[in-house]
This record gives sequence, structure tokens and C-alpha cells, in this order.
Amino acid sequence: MLGYIGNGPYCYANSAAMLLDSVGETIEPRLLEVLSGVGLGAFWLAESQTLFLSGWASMPDVGLSRAFGLLGFKVAEEAESDGAPMPAEALARQLDDGPVLLGPLDVGELPYQPDSQGGNGVDHFVLALGFEGDEVVLHDPDGYPAVPIALEALDRAWKADLIEYRRGSYRRWHSPVRVESPAPEEISGMAIQSFAQAYGESRATVPSGVAIGPDAVESLAATLRAGDLGEQGLEHLRRFALPLGVRRALDYAWFLRDVDSELADLKSRQALCLGRAHAAAVQGDCELLARHMSTVAEQERQVEAALA
Repeated sequence: MLGYIGNGPYCYANSAAMLLDSVGETIEPRLLEVLSGVGLGAFWLAESQTLFLSGWASMPDVGLSRAFGLLGFKVAEEAESDGAPMPAEALARQLDDGPVLLGPLDVGELPYQPDSQGGNGVDHFVLALGFEGDEVVLHDPDGYPAVPIALEALDRAWKADLIEYRRGSYRRWHSPVRVESPAPEEISGMAIQSFAQAYGESRATVPSGVAIGPDAVESLAATLRAGDLGEQGLEHLRRFALPLGVRRALDYAWFLRDVDSELADLKSRQALCLGRAHAAAVQGDCELLARHMSTVAEQERQVEAALA
């Protein structure tokens, strides 16, 4: 299936691509997204009735560092301990040398985004370009280039108190340097190993009460069949999880086509099934949506088995 080009919630991959571009390295965002491993797997949070088509052990901050390493880059990564003040002076020094990737940020604290109200607890990544007085100019890959944000607002967003997966506050990446130039086949081989490792880590670290992998997708399907999925959970599927899941599956199919044609075909078929699930979700046909998600669960079981 032909790949997709367009705007979408690839904030960390787009920000990373811009960071690397600042040192003359052109890397496709979809390659960074795939190598992050974030879009492999699934987990279901029963209390909030929320399905994420991503791995429990591959949150975006971890995935970013994984992708940089697989591509042969050394990128400085820093964060502050909980309760520490925003490192404004350190950020200013780092920005004197080049852009700095910031994240996770809390979308609900980004005043320049028209739809930020109600977005508290939603994670986001941006590229900081420099200081202008008491503001920082950002390239926000969600469609807001060269946008200023006051330090007070950046502090609230970058602290990321409501982002559950954060490891400390004020995480940032800067000063990328290429230290290796692996061939495409080397990158592919290392990536497959990292994907398998991420699946194993997810199963080893998932807390009690959180369903992951095929069981997570089947939990959603069962909730749909029982008529118990609330409007908020359905809206999450319509506007985020399903369209993003389609795009990620297509990008994995693209990446795997010269590595494992059967696995690439499986991801392509999964993309098509997720697209149908999205259409059913928009139409409010929960019975049809449940059937499609059961198919997705079986496909996910096959993907995990093939990688393991």
C-alpha cells in the first residue's frame, strides 16, 4: 500500500528530524518514528477506557533516544529532578549552540495553540530555536512554526506534571553529532532486535491491571460489544488512536518491505483494518468497530510472534 504524507501527531519524530536537519542531516520523520518503536504494541487503561496503539516500554522519550542511537547519532539528553526549577540559563546556553528538542510538554499549557484548552495531560514535543527577550521561539510541528512562548508558560508546559510517563521534568535533547554511519541493512537488523526487546520489556514491566498487546485490543472490543465504551473513549479512537495507528502501521510496512516481506504485508493489512475501524468509529457503529478491532488484535498477535 502506498505510504502517507501529511500532517499528523508525529510531534517527536518531526521535532527530531528538524534537530538533525540543523546539523545538515536529512532524516525522514517516518524513519525516526519507526525506529523509535513507539508504534509497536498496545495497552489498555480500563479505568479511563483508553486504548493506545503503542508499547508500554516504548514511550516517546525512550523511543527518541533509541532512534538516534540506531541511526548512529550521539545526542546530549538531559532532564531535571522532580521539583527542580526550570533550567532557563542552561537552555539559553544550549540554544546559543543550536536548536534544542523539548518534551514531553503539556499541551494544555501551550497558549499559542487554539485548541489547548482541555488538553491538560496530553503530551507533546517541540523544537526550541532561541530566546527573544523573555520568550522562547519554538517550531511546533503541530502546525505552529516560529511561535513565541513566554517563559512562565513554557515552565508550566515543560514541567509536564500531568504526563504520567515522564522521567523527571524539563527533558531535552541537543548537540547532535554523527558518530557512526551504519548501512541500511545494519540499521534494519538492529531495529528488528530493538523491536523484539521492546515487546519483551513491555511484558516484563507492565503493572497489574493494565492489559497489553492483543489482550489490550480485545479488551476494547469486549467493552464495545457490551455497550460500555463512553463517548470520551470513542472520541479518543476517532481523533487520535485509530488514524495515528493507521499511519504508523503504514510506516512499518514501508520500513519492513525490504527486510521481511511477510511482516510488511501484515502491517499493511493491519493499516487497512485500522482504517476501516476508524470509519466505523466515526459512524458510531460499535458492533462493526468491535469486529475490526478483534481482527487487529489477531494481527497484533502475529506481529509480536514474528518479531519474538
